[in-house]
Amino acid sequence: VHYHYNTIVLEVGGAMAYESHPEINEGWVRYCEEMYEYSGKTTQIQEHTFPWYKNSIHAENGGGRFLAKEQVRELVAYCKERMLDVIPEVPSLSHCDYLLINHPELGERKDDPYPDTYCPSDERAYELLFDVLDEVIDVFRPDTVHIGHDEYYSIGLCDRCKGKPAEQLYADDIRRIYGHLAQYGIQTMMWSEKLIAAADRNGQGFGGSAVPMYNEDTGAYMGTIPATHPAIDRIPRDIVMLHWYWSINREYEDEFLRRGMRVIFGNFHGHTFVDWGGRLAGGVQGGIISNWSALTEANMQRNGVLFSMAYSAYLFWHDSCEEDQYETIAELAFANLFAYRYGGLLEAAERKAPGTGSAYVDIVHTTDYFTAYRVFFDGIFLDNDEYRIGEYVLEYADGTEAAVPIVYGMNISNKDRSWSRHIDERSLLTTAGYRCDSSLLETAYTTLPVRYGAETYYRWIARNPHPGKTIERVRLQATAPGGCAIMVKQMRIH
Repeated sequence: VHYHYNTIVLEVGGAMAYESHPEINEGWVRYCEEMYEYSGKTTQIQEHTFPWYKNSIHAENGGGRFLAKEQVRELVAYCKERMLDVIPEVPSLSHCDYLLINHPELGERKDDPYPDTYCPSDERAYELLFDVLDEVIDVFRPDTVHIGHDEYYSIGLCDRCKGKPAEQLYADDIRRIYGHLAQYGIQTMMWSEKLIAAADRNGQGFGGSAVPMYNEDTGAYMGTIPATHPAIDRIPRDIVMLHWYWSINREYEDEFLRRGMRVIFGNFHGHTFVDWGGRLAGGVQGGIISNWSALTEANMQRNGVLFSMAYSAYLFWHDSCEEDQYETIAELAFANLFAYRYGGLLEAAERKAPGTGSAYVDIVHTTDYFTAYRVFFDGIFLDNDEYRIGEYVLEYADGTEAAVPIVYGMNISNKDRSWSRHIDERSLLTTAGYRCDSSLLETAYTTLPVRYGAETYYRWIARNPHPGKTIERVRLQATAPGGCAIMVKQMRIH
Protein backbone atom coordinates (compact mmCIF):
# COMPACT_ATOMS: atom_id res chain seq x y z
CA VAL A 1 0.00 0.00 0.00
CA HIS A 2 2.90 2.37 0.83
CA TYR A 3 4.12 1.98 -2.76
CA HIS A 4 0.60 2.25 -4.25
CA TYR A 5 0.29 -1.36 -5.33
CA ASN A 6 -3.33 -2.23 -6.04
CA THR A 7 -3.47 -6.04 -6.10
CA ILE A 8 -2.26 -8.94 -3.97
CA VAL A 9 -2.23 -12.59 -5.05
CA LEU A 10 -2.24 -15.13 -2.21
CA GLU A 11 -1.35 -18.74 -2.88
CA VAL A 12 -3.89 -20.77 -0.91
CA GLY A 13 -2.94 -24.38 -1.56
CA GLY A 14 -3.13 -26.43 1.62
CA ALA A 15 -2.77 -23.37 3.87
CA MET A 16 -6.52 -22.79 4.46
CA ALA A 17 -8.83 -25.14 6.35
CA TYR A 18 -11.21 -27.13 4.10
CA GLU A 19 -14.38 -28.29 5.79
CA SER A 20 -15.28 -30.62 2.93
CA HIS A 21 -11.83 -32.22 2.84
CA PRO A 22 -9.97 -32.02 6.15
CA GLU A 23 -7.68 -34.77 4.86
CA ILE A 24 -6.09 -32.14 2.61
CA ASN A 25 -4.96 -30.12 5.62
CA GLU A 26 -3.82 -33.19 7.54
CA GLY A 27 -1.76 -34.32 4.56
CA TRP A 28 -0.36 -30.84 3.98
CA VAL A 29 0.90 -30.51 7.57
CA ARG A 30 2.44 -33.98 7.54
CA TYR A 31 4.03 -33.29 4.14
CA CYS A 32 5.51 -29.97 5.27
CA GLU A 33 6.87 -31.45 8.48
CA GLU A 34 8.74 -33.96 6.37
CA MET A 35 10.00 -31.22 4.04
CA TYR A 36 11.21 -29.17 7.02
CA GLU A 37 13.56 -31.98 8.13
CA TYR A 38 16.51 -29.93 6.87
CA SER A 39 17.16 -26.90 4.71
CA GLY A 40 17.31 -27.88 1.05
CA LYS A 41 15.41 -31.15 1.33
CA THR A 42 12.87 -29.94 -1.22
CA THR A 43 15.67 -29.27 -3.70
CA GLN A 44 17.03 -32.74 -3.08
CA ILE A 45 13.62 -34.25 -3.83
CA GLN A 46 12.96 -32.09 -6.88
CA GLU A 47 16.35 -32.40 -8.57
CA HIS A 48 18.23 -35.43 -7.28
CA THR A 49 15.79 -38.13 -6.20
CA PHE A 50 13.56 -39.15 -9.11
CA PRO A 51 14.16 -39.78 -12.83
CA TRP A 52 11.69 -37.07 -13.83
CA TYR A 53 11.22 -33.34 -13.32
CA LYS A 54 9.12 -32.16 -10.39
CA ASN A 55 7.39 -28.91 -9.39
CA SER A 56 8.81 -26.55 -6.80
CA ILE A 57 7.56 -27.46 -3.32
CA HIS A 58 6.12 -24.45 -1.47
CA ALA A 59 6.35 -25.83 2.06
CA GLU A 60 6.74 -22.29 3.43
CA ASN A 61 3.13 -21.52 2.51
CA GLY A 62 1.18 -20.99 5.73
CA GLY A 63 4.35 -21.75 7.66
CA GLY A 64 3.77 -25.39 6.81
CA ARG A 65 0.42 -25.24 8.60
CA PHE A 66 -3.00 -23.82 7.70
CA LEU A 67 -5.24 -20.94 8.70
CA ALA A 68 -8.84 -21.20 9.86
CA LYS A 69 -11.37 -19.80 7.40
CA GLU A 70 -12.16 -16.90 9.74
CA GLN A 71 -8.50 -15.95 9.84
CA VAL A 72 -8.38 -15.92 6.06
CA ARG A 73 -11.57 -13.82 5.89
CA GLU A 74 -9.98 -11.30 8.27
CA LEU A 75 -6.86 -11.18 6.13
CA VAL A 76 -8.85 -10.65 2.94
CA ALA A 77 -10.95 -7.93 4.60
CA TYR A 78 -7.79 -6.22 5.87
CA CYS A 79 -6.42 -6.09 2.31
CA LYS A 80 -9.68 -4.92 0.73
CA GLU A 81 -10.06 -2.14 3.32
CA ARG A 82 -6.73 -0.85 1.99
CA MET A 83 -8.01 -0.83 -1.60
CA LEU A 84 -6.15 -3.99 -2.61
CA ASP A 85 -7.83 -6.40 -5.01
CA VAL A 86 -7.28 -9.88 -3.56
CA ILE A 87 -6.74 -12.78 -5.97
CA PRO A 88 -6.52 -16.29 -4.49
CA GLU A 89 -4.20 -18.67 -6.29
CA VAL A 90 -5.45 -22.24 -6.21
CA PRO A 91 -2.76 -24.37 -7.88
CA SER A 92 -4.39 -26.86 -10.19
CA LEU A 93 -3.22 -29.59 -12.56
CA SER A 94 0.40 -28.90 -11.53
CA HIS A 95 1.79 -27.87 -8.11
CA CYS A 96 -0.96 -30.01 -6.60
CA ASP A 97 1.08 -31.74 -3.91
CA TYR A 98 -1.31 -30.27 -1.31
CA LEU A 99 -4.25 -32.04 -2.98
CA LEU A 100 -2.52 -35.31 -3.71
CA ILE A 101 -0.42 -36.21 -0.69
CA ASN A 102 -3.55 -37.84 0.79
CA HIS A 103 -5.08 -38.63 -2.61
CA PRO A 104 -2.26 -40.41 -4.47
CA GLU A 105 -4.86 -42.36 -6.45
CA LEU A 106 -5.51 -39.15 -8.40
CA GLY A 107 -1.87 -38.57 -9.35
CA GLU A 108 -0.69 -38.77 -12.93
CA ARG A 109 2.43 -40.68 -11.84
CA LYS A 110 1.33 -43.69 -9.83
CA ASP A 111 4.90 -44.36 -8.62
CA ASP A 112 5.54 -40.86 -7.23
CA PRO A 113 5.53 -40.81 -3.41
CA TYR A 114 5.16 -37.02 -3.60
CA PRO A 115 2.66 -36.58 -6.47
CA ASP A 116 2.33 -33.03 -7.75
CA THR A 117 0.17 -33.46 -10.88
CA TYR A 118 -3.34 -34.88 -10.97
CA CYS A 119 -4.74 -36.96 -13.80
CA PRO A 120 -6.79 -34.63 -16.04
CA SER A 121 -8.73 -37.63 -17.32
CA ASP A 122 -9.96 -38.69 -13.88
CA GLU A 123 -13.34 -37.21 -12.96
CA ARG A 124 -12.55 -37.64 -9.27
CA ALA A 125 -9.77 -35.05 -9.56
CA TYR A 126 -12.30 -32.38 -10.54
CA GLU A 127 -14.73 -33.37 -7.82
CA LEU A 128 -11.93 -32.73 -5.31
CA LEU A 129 -10.64 -29.56 -6.98
CA PHE A 130 -14.07 -27.99 -7.37
CA ASP A 131 -14.89 -28.64 -3.72
CA VAL A 132 -11.70 -26.75 -2.84
CA LEU A 133 -12.43 -23.94 -5.29
CA ASP A 134 -15.93 -23.49 -3.94
CA GLU A 135 -14.64 -23.10 -0.38
CA VAL A 136 -11.99 -20.61 -1.53
CA ILE A 137 -14.60 -18.62 -3.44
CA ASP A 138 -16.86 -18.54 -0.39
CA VAL A 139 -14.07 -17.11 1.77
CA PHE A 140 -12.38 -14.71 -0.68
CA ARG A 141 -15.41 -13.55 -2.72
CA PRO A 142 -12.98 -12.83 -5.57
CA ASP A 143 -13.43 -11.24 -8.97
CA THR A 144 -10.47 -13.29 -10.26
CA VAL A 145 -9.02 -16.69 -9.33
CA HIS A 146 -5.47 -17.67 -10.30
CA ILE A 147 -5.45 -21.36 -11.29
CA GLY A 148 -1.66 -21.88 -11.52
CA HIS A 149 -0.88 -24.35 -14.36
CA ASP A 150 2.86 -23.63 -14.46
CA GLU A 151 5.69 -26.18 -14.50
CA TYR A 152 3.47 -28.95 -15.86
CA TYR A 153 5.88 -31.86 -16.37
CA SER A 154 4.07 -35.19 -15.86
CA ILE A 155 1.93 -35.41 -19.00
CA GLY A 156 0.06 -38.30 -20.66
CA LEU A 157 1.58 -41.06 -18.51
CA CYS A 158 -1.28 -42.89 -16.82
CA ASP A 159 -3.59 -45.41 -18.48
CA ARG A 160 -6.38 -42.83 -18.79
CA CYS A 161 -4.17 -40.21 -20.47
CA LYS A 162 -1.87 -42.28 -22.69
CA GLY A 163 -2.33 -41.52 -26.36
CA LYS A 164 -4.02 -38.16 -25.82
CA PRO A 165 -2.16 -35.13 -27.21
CA ALA A 166 -0.51 -33.06 -24.50
CA GLU A 167 -2.06 -29.82 -25.77
CA GLN A 168 -5.51 -31.44 -25.61
CA LEU A 169 -5.00 -32.59 -22.02
CA TYR A 170 -3.78 -29.14 -21.06
CA ALA A 171 -6.46 -27.15 -22.88
CA ASP A 172 -9.32 -29.40 -21.78
CA ASP A 173 -8.27 -29.01 -18.15
CA ILE A 174 -8.05 -25.22 -18.44
CA ARG A 175 -11.47 -24.99 -20.12
CA ARG A 176 -13.00 -27.24 -17.48
CA ILE A 177 -11.81 -25.04 -14.61
CA TYR A 178 -12.58 -21.85 -16.55
CA GLY A 179 -16.17 -23.02 -16.98
CA HIS A 180 -16.53 -23.76 -13.27
CA LEU A 181 -15.36 -20.26 -12.35
CA ALA A 182 -17.42 -18.63 -15.09
CA GLN A 183 -20.66 -19.91 -13.57
CA TYR A 184 -19.87 -17.65 -10.58
CA GLY A 185 -18.94 -14.74 -12.85
CA ILE A 186 -15.28 -15.09 -11.85
CA GLN A 187 -12.39 -14.29 -14.19
CA THR A 188 -9.58 -16.82 -14.68
CA MET A 189 -5.87 -15.99 -14.37
CA MET A 190 -3.01 -18.43 -15.02
CA TRP A 191 0.75 -18.71 -15.44
CA SER A 192 1.39 -18.70 -19.16
CA GLU A 193 4.76 -20.33 -19.92
CA LYS A 194 3.29 -23.69 -20.99
CA LEU A 195 1.50 -21.86 -23.84
CA ILE A 196 4.79 -20.58 -25.32
CA ALA A 197 7.06 -22.47 -27.72
CA ALA A 198 10.12 -21.25 -25.83
CA ALA A 199 13.69 -22.00 -26.85
CA ASP A 200 17.16 -20.61 -26.21
CA ARG A 201 19.64 -19.47 -28.86
CA ASN A 202 20.80 -23.05 -29.33
CA GLY A 203 17.26 -24.19 -30.02
CA GLN A 204 16.90 -25.96 -26.66
CA GLY A 205 13.21 -26.04 -25.85
CA PHE A 206 11.57 -25.27 -22.53
CA GLY A 207 8.26 -23.83 -21.30
CA GLY A 208 5.55 -25.16 -23.63
CA SER A 209 7.99 -26.70 -26.11
CA ALA A 210 8.99 -30.34 -26.12
CA VAL A 211 11.55 -30.49 -23.30
CA PRO A 212 14.15 -33.25 -23.01
CA MET A 213 14.82 -34.22 -19.37
CA TYR A 214 18.34 -34.90 -18.11
CA ASN A 215 19.46 -36.18 -14.73
CA GLU A 216 20.89 -33.31 -12.66
CA ASP A 217 23.72 -35.50 -11.34
CA THR A 218 24.66 -37.80 -14.21
CA GLY A 219 23.43 -35.92 -17.28
CA ALA A 220 21.62 -39.05 -18.46
CA TYR A 221 18.61 -38.57 -20.73
CA MET A 222 15.34 -39.30 -18.88
CA GLY A 223 12.73 -38.78 -21.58
CA THR A 224 10.95 -35.80 -23.11
CA ILE A 225 8.09 -33.69 -21.79
CA PRO A 226 5.66 -33.28 -24.70
CA ALA A 227 4.83 -29.85 -26.11
CA THR A 228 1.75 -28.05 -24.81
CA HIS A 229 2.06 -24.69 -26.57
CA PRO A 230 -0.59 -25.43 -29.27
CA ALA A 231 -3.15 -25.22 -26.45
CA ILE A 232 -2.90 -21.42 -26.73
CA ASP A 233 -5.47 -21.57 -29.55
CA ARG A 234 -7.77 -23.97 -27.70
CA ILE A 235 -8.55 -21.92 -24.60
CA PRO A 236 -10.77 -18.87 -23.96
CA ARG A 237 -9.05 -15.62 -24.85
CA ASP A 238 -10.32 -13.68 -21.87
CA ILE A 239 -8.08 -15.64 -19.48
CA VAL A 240 -5.51 -13.29 -17.89
CA MET A 241 -1.98 -14.40 -18.75
CA LEU A 242 0.60 -13.97 -16.00
CA HIS A 243 3.70 -13.93 -18.20
CA TRP A 244 6.95 -14.74 -16.39
CA TYR A 245 9.12 -15.52 -19.44
CA TRP A 246 9.61 -11.80 -20.13
CA SER A 247 13.38 -12.08 -19.52
CA ILE A 248 13.78 -14.95 -22.00
CA ASN A 249 12.46 -13.39 -25.19
CA ARG A 250 10.83 -9.99 -25.40
CA GLU A 251 8.58 -11.16 -28.23
CA TYR A 252 6.84 -13.93 -26.29
CA GLU A 253 4.21 -11.56 -24.90
CA ASP A 254 3.20 -10.81 -28.50
CA GLU A 255 1.91 -14.39 -28.79
CA PHE A 256 -0.81 -13.41 -26.33
CA LEU A 257 -1.32 -9.77 -27.29
CA ARG A 258 -1.98 -10.50 -30.96
CA ARG A 259 -4.68 -12.95 -29.87
CA GLY A 260 -6.36 -10.23 -27.82
CA MET A 261 -5.37 -11.74 -24.49
CA ARG A 262 -4.74 -9.63 -21.40
CA VAL A 263 -1.10 -9.89 -20.28
CA ILE A 264 0.57 -8.99 -16.98
CA PHE A 265 4.28 -9.55 -16.35
CA GLY A 266 4.68 -12.10 -13.55
CA ASN A 267 7.66 -12.65 -11.22
CA PHE A 268 8.49 -9.05 -12.08
CA HIS A 269 11.81 -7.40 -11.22
CA GLY A 270 11.91 -3.83 -12.46
CA HIS A 271 15.65 -3.47 -11.93
CA THR A 272 16.43 -6.37 -14.31
CA PHE A 273 13.75 -5.57 -16.90
CA VAL A 274 14.82 -4.54 -20.41
CA ASP A 275 12.91 -1.78 -22.27
CA TRP A 276 10.11 -1.32 -19.76
CA GLY A 277 8.63 1.72 -21.50
CA GLY A 278 8.64 0.19 -24.96
CA ARG A 279 7.16 -3.12 -23.89
CA LEU A 280 4.51 -1.52 -21.70
CA ALA A 281 3.46 0.56 -24.72
CA GLY A 282 2.90 -2.70 -26.59
CA GLY A 283 -0.16 -3.43 -24.47
CA VAL A 284 0.98 -5.31 -21.36
CA GLN A 285 -1.00 -4.08 -18.36
CA GLY A 286 1.59 -4.02 -15.58
CA GLY A 287 3.54 -6.41 -13.40
CA ILE A 288 3.26 -8.55 -10.28
CA ILE A 289 6.25 -9.08 -7.98
CA SER A 290 6.57 -12.53 -6.43
CA ASN A 291 7.71 -13.76 -3.04
CA TRP A 292 8.43 -17.51 -3.04
CA SER A 293 9.66 -17.69 0.53
CA ALA A 294 8.38 -17.45 4.06
CA LEU A 295 6.42 -14.23 4.42
CA THR A 296 8.83 -12.48 6.80
CA GLU A 297 10.60 -9.16 6.41
CA ALA A 298 14.00 -10.87 6.72
CA ASN A 299 13.27 -13.33 3.89
CA MET A 300 11.74 -10.67 1.69
CA GLN A 301 14.75 -8.41 2.25
CA ARG A 302 17.45 -11.02 1.70
CA ASN A 303 15.68 -12.32 -1.42
CA GLY A 304 15.55 -8.81 -2.90
CA VAL A 305 11.76 -8.66 -2.86
CA LEU A 306 11.58 -5.43 -0.84
CA PHE A 307 14.08 -3.69 -3.10
CA SER A 308 12.15 -4.92 -6.15
CA MET A 309 8.90 -3.54 -4.71
CA ALA A 310 10.44 -0.11 -4.09
CA TYR A 311 12.33 0.07 -7.40
CA SER A 312 9.46 -1.26 -9.53
CA ALA A 313 7.06 1.28 -8.01
CA TYR A 314 9.04 4.02 -9.76
CA LEU A 315 8.55 2.26 -13.10
CA PHE A 316 4.86 1.63 -12.49
CA TRP A 317 3.92 5.14 -11.38
CA HIS A 318 6.46 7.48 -13.05
CA ASP A 319 6.30 7.80 -16.83
CA SER A 320 9.60 9.69 -16.85
CA CYS A 321 11.73 6.69 -15.77
CA GLU A 322 14.30 5.88 -18.43
CA GLU A 323 16.48 2.82 -19.05
CA ASP A 324 19.73 4.60 -18.08
CA GLN A 325 18.46 5.78 -14.67
CA TYR A 326 19.19 2.58 -12.77
CA GLU A 327 21.63 4.09 -10.27
CA THR A 328 19.38 7.08 -9.60
CA ILE A 329 16.27 4.96 -9.06
CA ALA A 330 18.22 2.44 -6.97
CA GLU A 331 19.37 5.23 -4.65
CA LEU A 332 15.80 6.49 -4.35
CA ALA A 333 14.60 2.97 -3.54
CA PHE A 334 17.34 2.54 -0.91
CA ALA A 335 16.47 5.84 0.74
CA ASN A 336 12.73 5.22 0.66
CA LEU A 337 12.97 1.76 2.20
CA PHE A 338 15.33 3.01 4.90
CA ALA A 339 12.99 5.88 5.77
CA TYR A 340 10.03 3.50 5.90
CA ARG A 341 11.94 1.13 8.21
CA TYR A 342 13.28 3.68 10.67
CA GLY A 343 11.30 6.89 10.20
CA GLY A 344 9.11 6.41 13.24
CA LEU A 345 12.02 5.49 15.49
CA LEU A 346 14.11 8.47 14.42
CA GLU A 347 11.21 10.88 14.94
CA ALA A 348 10.41 9.43 18.36
CA ALA A 349 14.03 9.76 19.43
CA GLU A 350 13.99 13.44 18.52
CA ARG A 351 11.03 13.97 20.85
CA LYS A 352 12.25 11.95 23.83
CA ALA A 353 13.01 13.79 27.05
CA PRO A 354 16.64 14.10 28.23
CA GLY A 355 17.79 11.47 30.70
CA THR A 356 15.25 8.85 29.56
CA GLY A 357 17.79 6.44 28.12
CA SER A 358 19.14 5.78 24.63
CA ALA A 359 16.92 4.83 21.69
CA TYR A 360 19.46 3.61 19.13
CA VAL A 361 22.99 3.73 17.78
CA ASP A 362 23.40 5.19 14.28
CA ILE A 363 26.25 3.27 12.62
CA VAL A 364 27.91 3.57 9.20
CA HIS A 365 30.12 0.56 8.61
CA THR A 366 31.36 -1.99 6.06
CA THR A 367 33.47 -5.14 5.92
CA ASP A 368 36.02 -6.96 3.79
CA TYR A 369 34.20 -10.21 4.53
CA PHE A 370 32.37 -11.75 1.57
CA THR A 371 30.12 -14.74 0.99
CA ALA A 372 28.32 -15.56 -2.23
CA TYR A 373 24.74 -14.34 -2.56
CA ARG A 374 21.98 -16.91 -2.25
CA VAL A 375 18.20 -16.86 -2.10
CA PHE A 376 16.04 -18.43 0.58
CA PHE A 377 12.91 -20.00 -0.87
CA ASP A 378 11.44 -23.34 -1.92
CA GLY A 379 12.80 -25.07 1.17
CA ILE A 380 16.09 -23.17 1.56
CA PHE A 381 15.71 -21.76 5.07
CA LEU A 382 17.15 -18.47 6.29
CA ASP A 383 19.12 -18.61 9.54
CA ASN A 384 20.73 -15.23 10.18
CA ASP A 385 23.00 -16.78 12.80
CA GLU A 386 24.88 -18.44 9.94
CA TYR A 387 25.76 -14.97 8.64
CA ARG A 388 26.78 -13.40 11.94
CA ILE A 389 30.28 -11.90 11.58
CA GLY A 390 30.48 -9.87 14.79
CA GLU A 391 28.62 -7.81 17.32
CA TYR A 392 28.45 -4.40 18.89
CA VAL A 393 28.52 -4.65 22.66
CA LEU A 394 26.49 -1.82 24.21
CA GLU A 395 27.92 -0.74 27.57
CA TYR A 396 25.31 0.94 29.78
CA ALA A 397 25.72 3.55 32.49
CA ASP A 398 24.63 1.02 35.13
CA GLY A 399 27.51 -1.29 34.25
CA THR A 400 25.49 -3.88 32.31
CA GLU A 401 26.01 -4.87 28.69
CA ALA A 402 23.97 -6.08 25.70
CA ALA A 403 25.17 -7.50 22.39
CA VAL A 404 23.71 -6.46 19.04
CA PRO A 405 24.65 -8.91 16.24
CA ILE A 406 26.29 -7.82 12.99
CA VAL A 407 24.76 -10.02 10.29
CA TYR A 408 26.20 -10.16 6.79
CA GLY A 409 23.53 -9.45 4.18
CA MET A 410 21.17 -8.08 6.81
CA ASN A 411 22.86 -5.03 8.37
CA ILE A 412 26.27 -5.03 6.67
CA SER A 413 27.87 -6.27 3.46
CA ASN A 414 31.12 -6.23 1.56
CA LYS A 415 32.80 -2.92 0.75
CA ASP A 416 33.44 -3.75 -2.91
CA ARG A 417 29.99 -3.69 -4.43
CA SER A 418 28.79 -2.69 -7.87
CA TRP A 419 26.23 0.09 -8.32
CA SER A 420 25.87 -0.42 -12.07
CA ARG A 421 24.14 -3.12 -14.10
CA HIS A 422 24.80 -4.87 -17.38
CA ILE A 423 23.31 -7.40 -19.76
CA ASP A 424 25.10 -10.72 -19.92
CA GLU A 425 25.84 -10.98 -23.63
CA ARG A 426 26.93 -14.62 -23.17
CA SER A 427 23.46 -15.64 -22.12
CA LEU A 428 21.70 -18.23 -24.23
CA LEU A 429 18.45 -16.31 -23.77
CA THR A 430 17.46 -13.99 -26.60
CA THR A 431 16.40 -11.28 -24.14
CA ALA A 432 18.66 -11.58 -21.12
CA GLY A 433 17.62 -9.28 -18.31
CA TYR A 434 19.98 -6.86 -16.62
CA ARG A 435 22.39 -8.34 -14.09
CA CYS A 436 22.63 -6.38 -10.83
CA ASP A 437 24.72 -6.82 -7.70
CA SER A 438 22.34 -8.84 -5.53
CA SER A 439 24.70 -8.66 -2.55
CA LEU A 440 24.14 -4.90 -2.56
CA LEU A 441 20.39 -5.04 -3.12
CA GLU A 442 19.72 -7.53 -0.31
CA THR A 443 20.85 -4.97 2.26
CA ALA A 444 18.06 -2.54 1.33
CA TYR A 445 15.53 -1.79 4.09
CA THR A 446 17.57 -2.41 7.26
CA THR A 447 20.51 -0.46 5.85
CA LEU A 448 21.08 2.55 3.62
CA PRO A 449 23.97 1.74 1.26
CA VAL A 450 26.24 4.77 0.85
CA ARG A 451 29.19 5.22 -1.50
CA TYR A 452 32.48 6.61 -0.19
CA GLY A 453 34.72 6.77 -3.23
CA ALA A 454 35.02 3.25 -4.64
CA GLU A 455 33.81 1.61 -1.44
CA THR A 456 30.28 0.97 -0.19
CA TYR A 457 29.32 1.50 3.44
CA TYR A 458 26.01 0.69 5.12
CA ARG A 459 24.14 2.97 7.46
CA TRP A 460 22.34 0.91 10.08
CA ILE A 461 20.13 1.91 12.99
CA ALA A 462 20.88 -0.51 15.84
CA ARG A 463 17.97 -0.36 18.23
CA ASN A 464 18.78 -0.31 21.92
CA PRO A 465 17.35 -3.58 23.31
CA HIS A 466 16.91 -1.78 26.66
CA PRO A 467 15.68 1.70 25.64
CA GLY A 468 15.23 2.77 29.28
CA LYS A 469 18.98 2.49 29.81
CA THR A 470 21.61 4.98 28.70
CA ILE A 471 24.39 3.70 26.43
CA GLU A 472 27.77 5.14 27.44
CA ARG A 473 30.01 3.43 24.90
CA VAL A 474 30.04 0.76 22.22
CA ARG A 475 32.62 -2.00 21.76
CA LEU A 476 33.09 -3.76 18.40
CA GLN A 477 33.93 -7.46 18.20
CA ALA A 478 34.51 -9.30 14.89
CA THR A 479 33.73 -13.02 15.14
CA ALA A 480 33.57 -14.32 11.55
CA PRO A 481 35.18 -17.74 11.05
CA GLY A 482 38.57 -17.13 9.46
CA GLY A 483 38.55 -13.51 10.53
CA CYS A 484 37.41 -10.31 8.90
CA ALA A 485 37.77 -6.56 9.22
CA ILE A 486 34.77 -4.39 10.09
CA MET A 487 35.36 -0.72 9.32
CA VAL A 488 33.29 1.97 11.06
CA LYS A 489 32.95 5.33 9.34
CA GLN A 490 30.57 6.90 11.85
CA MET A 491 28.83 6.00 15.11
CA ARG A 492 26.40 8.14 17.10
CA ILE A 493 24.41 7.24 20.18
CA HIS A 494 20.94 8.77 20.35
